[in-house]
Order: sequence, then structure tokens, then C-alpha cells
Amino acid sequence: MVPLIGYVDRFSARPRERIAVKVSSRLAEPYRADLVRIIHGDANPAGPGLKFEEVEATFAGAYPSRFQPAHSGSYGIVTRDKAIPLPDPCTIVVRVQPWLPDARRQTVWAIAGGPTLWVTAEGAGLTLGAHELRVAAPMLKRRWYELRVIAEAGRVRLRQTALQRSWGVTDSGEAETTGSLAPLAAIVFGAALAATAGPHDNLYTDFLNGRIEDPSIMPGAHDAGAAWSPMRPAVSRIGISARK
Repeated sequence: MVPLIGYVDRFSARPRERIAVKVSSRLAEPYRADLVRIIHGDANPAGPGLKFEEVEATFAGAYPSRFQPAHSGSYGIVTRDKAIPLPDPCTIVVRVQPWLPDARRQTVWAIAGGPTLWVTAEGAGLTLGAHELRVAAPMLKRRWYELRVIAEAGRVRLRQTALQRSWGVTDSGEAETTGSLAPLAAIVFGAALAATAGPHDNLYTDFLNGRIEDPSIMPGAHDAGAAWSPMRPAVSRIGISARK
């Protein structure tokens, strides 16, 4: 790992505009910041080598080293000040478009202390405490699917519905188990909370590479929704592209 890294928040600026420099340092000693004019930036030993010209700057000097980890992965978090019980019966519905489905579990949403909805190339799945649901229907790359979690009278159903026709493939299905949904205090979209994480580790894992659209929670058991078209503008969409 490179002990000293940095980047700027913009590539260019006009006179009197600001450019912020973000630095992460694992060095035991302070690091130094200077402003230089690059005369020659090619480090090839066959060439003239690096040539810098120092420019006077008010920020030039030494700064204490501070490690600031940069984690991979994108996700969204919705929280509430107080947990609310989900009704029984209850339906959680979301549309998802996996971009790189494979054997790895990619999280669609995860309720804190409750179930986690995920997808793989072999189909959607739901982890619900000690129980686990798997739909025996594949998920194709860059195809839209509607996923429904329906909880009613101590039973939980997971339904995967293909929203675009794929010839020769049965990519819709359903699975069911016993269980119920936990009260909703926080929900994470596109990732799951890591089971164990050190002080500088990423708190989230199992990132989704794809898109999430129109998540909603409805009272009652709803087996089917309104007609949907991939060309219709989305009410709410989360575009996530991440690999762990």
C-alpha cells in the first residue's frame, strides 16, 4: 500500500477559485506540501527526468500525518429516529437490474437487525435469521426484475419476476419459508453491514453492481403490481457500480 496518497477535488480552476487537496498519510512523521510548476513530468530514465520549479504558496509547509481510508463500494442508507413495526401482512417491493451477476451475493437491501435481500446469477435470495430463501431462477445481465418480499401470518415469500422477456430462459420464480419481518429502524440499499470490521475497515460489504428502482413498503399482501416499462422514467433510482 502506498503510504502517502492525495487527490484534488477538481482538475482545474480559474484565478481566485479554490482547489481542495485531500491527503491520507500512513507515515510516522509529518508530510510536506509544496506548490510546484512541472517543467518535465516524465520519470523515464532515458529522458531528461523530472523537473519541477517551486512556486511560493501560503500553504507550503509540514502537516501531521493522518490516515484516512478510502473504501470501495457505493450504497444508500435510510434511517429513522425510532424503529417502527412493519404491518402484518406486509409487502416490500423493489426493482433491480444486476449488471454483473455472478456467484457472489450482491445486496439489494438490508434491514438492520432483520432480513437481507440479495441477488446472484442463479437467482434472488433472502436471509431471514436462521432461515434462507433462494429462488431457483437465474438473473440475467442488465435485465430488469421485480423482487417482492411478502410477510403474512408467520410466512415469508420471495417472488422474482422478470420484467423483460428472455427467450429460452425461465427467469421468474418464488420461494417461501416461515418467519416474520423485524421492525424498521434503518435500511441499507446496495450493501450489507459487515459482520466484523476493524477501526479502518469498511463497515459495509456485499455491494451490488447494478441499479435499484422504486423501493416501497406496503401494508397487505400484494402479489402483483402495475405494468412497468424499462423506458418509463423512474420515480427513484439508485445507480450503483462497485466490486469488493
